[in-house]
Amino acid sequence: MIRIAALFAALMLSNAATACSCGFVEPAGFVHATLKRLPANARGALFLTPQGDPPPKLDAGLFSITSDRNTAPLKAILSYPDVGTNRNDMRGQRLVRIGPADGFQPGAHYTISYTGKREKWAYPTTVDFTIDTATVAIKSLSYQLVLDGQPSRQLLTMGDGRGSCASNQPVIAQSFHYVLPPALEPYREALAYFSEVSVGNKYEERAFPPIGCAQPVFATTALGDGKDLIQANCEAPGGDRSIRGQAGFLEVEDRLQATLPFRIDLSKAVGKACNGMGMLNEALAINDTSRAITTACQMRSEQSYWGPFRPNAIEKPSKISARDLPSSKALDQLSKLASKDEQNCVDEVRRRSLKIQ
Repeated sequence: MIRIAALFAALMLSNAATACSCGFVEPAGFVHATLKRLPANARGALFLTPQGDPPPKLDAGLFSITSDRNTAPLKAILSYPDVGTNRNDMRGQRLVRIGPADGFQPGAHYTISYTGKREKWAYPTTVDFTIDTATVAIKSLSYQLVLDGQPSRQLLTMGDGRGSCASNQPVIAQSFHYVLPPALEPYREALAYFSEVSVGNKYEERAFPPIGCAQPVFATTALGDGKDLIQANCEAPGGDRSIRGQAGFLEVEDRLQATLPFRIDLSKAVGKACNGMGMLNEALAINDTSRAITTACQMRSEQSYWGPFRPNAIEKPSKISARDLPSSKALDQLSKLASKDEQNCVDEVRRRSLKIQ
């Protein structure tokens, strides 16, 4: 019924708490291997190098390029899209673009393979795609950010720095999304996004710790598919700040483009709750059944906010006061609207409430 996916996510997080380690997987390889078409003016496929200090330099001879239009392998050429001074050496890696030295032919199908040594990599070492007959007018491209409603109090699922573990942490968050030019819709999954927040007089990359052991996705947004958010400690959201995005279709473009910034003030979020019980109570007060059931199930894996990354931290949520507790009548009504599995979440909330009273 309501928010079944949220319930399953809560159950998965609960199980993950008992298995907080995962083997290292090198985040290297062709980062957009699922993309099966590129425009006629594409420069090449994006490849993330293995980690190193300094980042390793690749030779074009390490890549094999074949085409259904040519009987012999094609000579490869490497280029380096500019993702910003602070990102060009990403955690000891470089983003490289590999394509044929003489360019792509419209209508042809290409296969590009990395032939060098590798260990366990997160991304494939081979990519194949067809070149469209149409080009993308690079100079016409621009990107926009659009705010999605007002800041809200919520339990946000984030990695907590303990391997595969994650938890639902109380935050105030502002959701937003990217608007792409229509010409890029066929290539939507290849867009690279880097959202930034103002810190003093400069911008820094928005920190959102992904769930540990999750399959990495290169230059994605917190919620995927251009949907993003900025979050802050619910109990100390700070003052107003600016957010902006850096986006680009780097198989074609040579550098990212900045969006216009927005000013937001997370402290203006409606409500006062900074724990799951209080957020549930506030949702019930406005008859937001969907949010109430989602919060009830998320409370199973609730931890206090500890910022973007604090390894091995185990903390309990902030103290719950009597004003945070939902009434027994409200929980009864919520249970009637929930599925059987969701009712288990509501029952757990009821038992916790009785212990606190």
